[in-house]
Amino acid sequence: MHCSDLGALLNVLGNTLFEIFKTMGGLVTRPDEVLNEMVVLIRAAAKAIGEDQSPITQLTMGQIKGSGKSPKLKKKASVARKTLFCVRHILKLYFPPSDEREQLRFLVIDNYCKMYEKLEAWTEGINLGSEVAAHGRRMLLLFSELSCMTPEGERLLFWRPVPKMHQMQHCLESQVAVAGNPRDCWCHLDESTIGDLVGVAESCHHSFVHRACIAKARIHG
Repeated sequence: MHCSDLGALLNVLGNTLFEIFKTMGGLVTRPDEVLNEMVVLIRAAAKAIGEDQSPITQLTMGQIKGSGKSPKLKKKASVARKTLFCVRHILKLYFPPSDEREQLRFLVIDNYCKMYEKLEAWTEGINLGSEVAAHGRRMLLLFSELSCMTPEGERLLFWRPVPKMHQMQHCLESQVAVAGNPRDCWCHLDESTIGDLVGVAESCHHSFVHRACIAKARIHG
């Protein structure tokens, strides 16, 4: 589940962030000014949704889209998952859908977020497997529909379904029902915790790193 989920997530975020970049007037030949503005938006969104720190403090064009390649966010798993929720807030507040295609894009992001929210809320006493599968499957269907709406000449690069999305579909439709909550058997929690501690370490003096990391683990662990 982790392997397929992360591959799909980086694809979704890369395409969405690249479209936001273009909407803000960004030019691939001179991207820095708009990319810096996007970092500011992500920082404001992180604060608005209650994150301790912004998941992204620096953004380059190569981290969103390489030359001649499909958009794909090049960030670690924990950063990408937090960025997803920031992007939903940004789309809702700053770039509300103005047509059917933009509405589909927002729904892809929204259903991905809801899948994660159901995973977090799934406990031993509350089985949310069917809801996790429903939101994940809906996200994949909407992504496919968005891909079909992309002009034929651009479809090989933008909103192009990748094999890991097919793998993710099988995990959601069959393995979740058999194996239970994917969070119990993947490295999601470890990666998120390590990502949080990296942020803590970067924000304090080196002589206090050990104490700050232990405090973070005790409060949020």
